[in-house]
Amino acid sequence: SESPFRWHGRAVAQCLRFLAAEMQYSGKEVQSLRHLFRGGTPWQTSPPMTTELLRDFFLASYVVRRRPQPAMWMDQPVARLFASEEDHRRMQQDAVLREAYTRLAEAGLQPSDVFRLLDV
Repeated sequence: SESPFRWHGRAVAQCLRFLAAEMQYSGKEVQSLRHLFRGGTPWQTSPPMTTELLRDFFLASYVVRRRPQPAMWMDQPVARLFASEEDHRRMQQDAVLREAYTRLAEAGLQPSDVFRLLDV
């Protein structure tokens, strides 16, 4: 049987990866870390961490890594954690539009055809 606190173990593992300055995360993992770092918790008395402080902490961890890292961390999935709320919303909207476009193309439909069908 699955533990009711399995999410807790995954969250701790993702936080430890962040502490180790890992850069490769899935979209779901980025969302989870964003929620953990920016959303705060019910028992947290301090305000959530700002994107600037989060980025600065990551860069400090990144600099002291012994294992070589790619020089362009800004192009890695971890960079999505440091986006402002406005940029984050825009990235989410862009992802939804890309997914819709991909699904339409896979179905053999052009966006203009779909708009004509929906414009009743």
